[in-house]
Formats: sequence, C-alpha cells, structure tokens
Amino acid sequence: VHATIEAGNASEALSVLSSGAIVDLVLTDAVMPGEPQGVELARQLSVCADAPPVIVMSGYDGSIALGNSFEPIGFDFLLKPLSICELKAALARAFT
Repeated sequence: VHATIEAGNASEALSVLSSGAIVDLVLTDAVMPGEPQGVELARQLSVCADAPPVIVMSGYDGSIALGNSFEPIGFDFLLKPLSICELKAALARAFT
C-alpha cells in the first residue's frame, strides 16, 4: 500500500524530498507551474544516489517536453494519454 504526497510544483516536491519523508517514486508532469519544470526536477533527482525513481508524463511530444535533450536520462518519459499497461510497465521499470 502506498500513500500519495501532493506537491503543487517542483519546488514543493524538492522540499518534501528534503524533509526526510519516505518517497518511493516521483510521478511528475513535464510542464508545471514555476521553476524548475518537471523535466528539470527529474534531471536533478537522477544524479542523486538516494533519490527515488522518477516518471515524467507529458501531453507534449517528447522533443518539446525534453527540450534539446531528446533522450530522457535517468528517468522514464510517458506521453499522455497513456494506458494502464504503459503506466504499469513504467512502474515495473522504476522498481527493477
């Protein structure tokens, strides 16, 4: 059983993560209010050894959402709308 912690933007998410809360997975949208955006949040977390896995979702094409970096590094990227099977597969990859 997992609980959900909601953050209104990436800065709030970073605060939650630095507060000592136990977080098993970060699921974020690529485009969010404020700075950093979801992709930058994922990139920041991907270089931290103790950070949870990250899945980034977007309704935008990957080249738009990811900017100049066409390949997500250190996180999974899902294009919305997505199926339950796609989400399950991303979750499986996150925890392997």
